[in-house]
Amino acid sequence: MAERKNDKFRVAVIFNVLNEQYQISILEGMKAKALELGLELVFIQQEVSFNKTGIASIFPLENYLNADGIILMSSVFPGNDKINTYTGIKNLYGNKPVITVGKEIPGIPSVMIRTKDSMEHLVAHLVEQHDYKTFLYLSGLADHRDNKNRQKVFVDSMEKYKKEKRSVSYDILIGNFSEVEAIDKMSAYISTHENAVDAIVCANDNMAIGTYKVLKTLDEKNPWRKCAVTGFDDTPQASLSIPPLTTVVQPLDEIGRKSVNLINNLLKGQPVPPVCDIQSKLILRNSCGCRLYSQDTQQIIDTLQHDYFQSEQLLRNMSVFGQEVNGSYSMTKLRSTLDINLNHLGIQTFIIIAFEKKNKAHVLYTKLNGQQLMKENEIEKTTISEYANKLSALTPKGQCFAVKFLYTSEGNLGCIFYDAPSYAHPCVFSISVNIAQKIYNMNTIRERARQAQRLEQEVEKRTKQLIRVNNKRLAVEAEVLKISDMERKRFSTDLHDDICQRLAGISMLCRSYSNNPQGATSEQMTELTQLISTTLSATRQYAHNSFPMDLETLGLSDSIENLLVAASKNACLIVEFNWNLPKEYEFEKTVAVNIFRIAQEGLQNIIKHAKATKVVFRAEQTKASVVISLSDDGIGIQKEKINSGLGFHSMEYRANQIGAKFSIKQNTPKGTIVELKIKNNEK
Repeated sequence: MAERKNDKFRVAVIFNVLNEQYQISILEGMKAKALELGLELVFIQQEVSFNKTGIASIFPLENYLNADGIILMSSVFPGNDKINTYTGIKNLYGNKPVITVGKEIPGIPSVMIRTKDSMEHLVAHLVEQHDYKTFLYLSGLADHRDNKNRQKVFVDSMEKYKKEKRSVSYDILIGNFSEVEAIDKMSAYISTHENAVDAIVCANDNMAIGTYKVLKTLDEKNPWRKCAVTGFDDTPQASLSIPPLTTVVQPLDEIGRKSVNLINNLLKGQPVPPVCDIQSKLILRNSCGCRLYSQDTQQIIDTLQHDYFQSEQLLRNMSVFGQEVNGSYSMTKLRSTLDINLNHLGIQTFIIIAFEKKNKAHVLYTKLNGQQLMKENEIEKTTISEYANKLSALTPKGQCFAVKFLYTSEGNLGCIFYDAPSYAHPCVFSISVNIAQKIYNMNTIRERARQAQRLEQEVEKRTKQLIRVNNKRLAVEAEVLKISDMERKRFSTDLHDDICQRLAGISMLCRSYSNNPQGATSEQMTELTQLISTTLSATRQYAHNSFPMDLETLGLSDSIENLLVAASKNACLIVEFNWNLPKEYEFEKTVAVNIFRIAQEGLQNIIKHAKATKVVFRAEQTKASVVISLSDDGIGIQKEKINSGLGFHSMEYRANQIGAKFSIKQNTPKGTIVELKIKNNEK
């Protein structure tokens, strides 16, 4: 294969996401080997489980990073059918050299970590050496290849002992490899299982440490505290836990080195074996019940203190970093924020690229090996492959970069090229969220500016039309004010002429009775009580007319029916109520209030002006809308009165407020119909 002009091969290593120790440890092994061989590695974080369109949405790399070879980690395979077969990989990458790590695909060279023997040895140790009988297996992701293999070996081993008449039993609890999930799952499991098991076998160290945290918070008398716990992977935390964790060591550094060496041989046209096996090994410590491992207490304390202080410092730096990125009001301010805070995190290479249409992009920020390459207010237009070639020319052999995509709800807005210490990879994961949001905000501001310019041009074309619309709006507002004043005046008049007069009568009676030395008679008190009762009823009716409280308790149907019943009694009308809507049909509160008000206004007009003897209310549902009508058999109404009456304008205004079609027409053979049509989706 022909080499680049700068004599460097570029290899794309596709991870899931670099925010946990397992993948970061493999990455460090890869970087060390790449430095020895002079390869350029680009670690691409696909975050497959969150990428709905799959890995093929960004690759093949021919049109993206112009990579010479590809390393696929096992974490990117679940849910991606397009790369799960030889044909799928060839369709994506053509004749580019490809190897897989942890996933064996016939025809594709692979680095495989063999864990079957180690898991069998672990189970045998627990059963035969410690004589444990009851087990709980805390599993990882159900569709994860490594997890399925480990769980199968565990189950097969248990079933083998059952056939040998050993009294063993087990249960399976599904997790997702994370410490947090293990805490949640174990807490729930223990709360529903009083009888503790002898041993808890976890599919990785993260879940084992989470299980430890749950057990150590239990009461000392709780039998679950005494459970043996084992892990898998031998992460750095495994030997520091108390007691230290019995686990299976996967030589992660060796995995990284061997995979880079394998792809390097492929790139040079050298023969490679179809499968490179790396064996795991059982590590016995104290968590399984053994007393074979002696911890250096002072060393553990020093290490834990170092990790704690580093973690605290990182948390403080990340908190400040996030706040300052969110507070950056310009690209200049954002660059200044990045310069300061990246130094605090020990990150010397950090490049932000924003995507445009197709393969176009623009570079917003470039810090390469501690040097700022961009001038103030400068934005470099490029493509991803062109910029990758530029970085390659500016860096020595063995320089590696990680790529983190910038996702928001709007999609993939760009990416970050960076190189960081192992402890800082999870920090970049968090930083990317703030930066993605900031890019989205800046894009939004630019788009709003463009929209404002377009709107300004549109305003110039439509000025006369807008003036007419505005004048009409002012007229409507003036009419609404008139309607409001009319309603307040009417309410005030009713209070004065009715309630105040009743109260004045009550006052006069009370004064008369108080001046009578012999007091009020029973008949007089009955008269006074009746007068107070009718006044109270009238007051309640005015309050109800002012704001229909029944709507919230009874609903629209019963409220309108009560309105008609009251009109029947007070105005001697024959009323007919037909509510033919489905029982489950509901109106929004604002819509219900306006429908009630329209019915109330229409009924009042009928009582005052129509000289009617009968009123009919109907509510029906058609295919397109809900039709509500109020009809009478009165004298009808002249068209000019419809256009000039404030009451009718009030009803029309309310109908417009809820997006309904309002009409007033002649009834047959006589009278008037007030009709309201509301689209079915207006609920």
